[in-house]
Amino acid sequence: MISKKALAELLQPVKKNAKRAGKHESALTYLLAYGSALCADAEGWPLYDRYLNTTISELGRYHGFEIPRQGERRKCFGRNTRFVRYFLTENEREKAFKVANLKREARGANSLSEKDFLANDIK
Repeated sequence: MISKKALAELLQPVKKNAKRAGKHESALTYLLAYGSALCADAEGWPLYDRYLNTTISELGRYHGFEIPRQGERRKCFGRNTRFVRYFLTENEREKAFKVANLKREARGANSLSEKDFLANDIK
């Protein structure tokens, strides 16, 4: 599993005037790195995606992903709160790499591979 710092480096612009990774690429990269995501995780660094539920739905609608959801309960501000965890299944990993790499190629970034996520840091 890679560190969040290494993940943030993957999402940054590759050139001075280039774009940062879009929300679909960012969500796919996060799911590839960690296997699952909560909306609460996505709101913070390095994703900054306030509406992960919408991003996941768009990935299903526009790219044909089947991303399972599972409800979780956690204490938040002293009360039980319901969160949804999104998973990337093994069957969808190959497709996720293809879509993420297409989006990375469009912004001039290097392609990702499975070995990038096995290393502790990405150079």
